[in-house]
Amino acid sequence: MEKFSRECPEKWFVIDYLMEGLEKDKKESIKKGADYCFLICTFFPGRTDYKMMKKKDYVVFGKSMYREYYQQSNKEVAFYMSESFDEISEISALSFSL
Repeated sequence: MEKFSRECPEKWFVIDYLMEGLEKDKKESIKKGADYCFLICTFFPGRTDYKMMKKKDYVVFGKSMYREYYQQSNKEVAFYMSESFDEISEISALSFSL
């Protein structure tokens, strides 16, 4: 998450990360998209109503993209993020609001 605080996202639409990852076989793009979903759901929940996607859409995309990243990379953290996205997002949001 630290790198997200230092750089502007390359793309503003989650689907762009997914398409790039699948079409060009770039697993890091899929991870970036999943991280972007997590960032929006955790720290900027108000932004989820700003565009056509709602928070539940970001959750679905985030879970799916972490699952795809896990299948490509075999990194266990991606598996757990795909399984517990909602809970991890809520706990992270609470920890920063204290």
